[in-house]
Amino acid sequence: MFRATIARMPSVAVLGDTHVRVAAKLSRVIASRDVDALLFAGDHHPTRFGASRLSAAAWRRSIRGPLNDAVIAVPGNHDYDPGGNATAWRERARQWWPAAVPRQDGPDGCFLADLGYLRVIGLDTGRGASLVSTGQLEWLRALEIEPGTAPVVVLAHAPLFPVAAHMGRSLDADPGQRDALMDTLFRLNVAAYLCGHEHLLAHRRLVSAAHPGRTLHQVTMGGGGAPTEEPLASGLDFAAAVHHVGLLQVAETGRISLEALDTSGSHVWSLSIGRNALPDESAAPDAA
Repeated sequence: MFRATIARMPSVAVLGDTHVRVAAKLSRVIASRDVDALLFAGDHHPTRFGASRLSAAAWRRSIRGPLNDAVIAVPGNHDYDPGGNATAWRERARQWWPAAVPRQDGPDGCFLADLGYLRVIGLDTGRGASLVSTGQLEWLRALEIEPGTAPVVVLAHAPLFPVAAHMGRSLDADPGQRDALMDTLFRLNVAAYLCGHEHLLAHRRLVSAAHPGRTLHQVTMGGGGAPTEEPLASGLDFAAAVHHVGLLQVAETGRISLEALDTSGSHVWSLSIGRNALPDESAAPDAA
């Protein structure tokens, strides 16, 4: 358990694709909200490749306060060095892992984190942000997560269905592997797929004929960098090109509340998801 007792609605922040100056502003918003940890969806510096000692130190300074040692992170494509290796980033990310959070590691950088009130599956979408490896997929299929316990979310860099600049060049580059991954996430009752890669806020509801009545909520939260000005895909429930950070809270019932806040801490968008996104439990999103 992350906390022995919970005297409030527990929460984590969600952030991706950070520019140092923007991240510093968003970290002040995070610090004002008393969160337990930061879920970071990768690309600590979206205009450079690789994680050097200096770039990691600058990123850590921008994400200051208690989150310095409470970060659950997956790598983005820019966290890979030019040779296609993410070892340096993974080593630094492990130094920031919350000490009280148990971690179960899988192949190719994937993991399962247990915060007690929330389980987080971390996936590595690779140097091109275009594939979840077969090893990770097989590990996911073998996971045993007792139904009806803490809700489950996935943290990954690349979206299942990109909505802007990366259409055709994200996990949709291999639709068969993407669909196999999505089917596995439905089987695991994953409530939300939290990602970055595209520098915007976007929400899309995903359904599957093989899992009638269930909904997987893809929420792109790449709001720490320069907002995209690319045309958007159709079929989105919400989209906004705005700097933002997410605040994910879990109620005792297992219901997830996800809210996006801008650099001033003002409300941008929110979503409520019932336990494991079971039928009739997903509330409609709202926008300010």
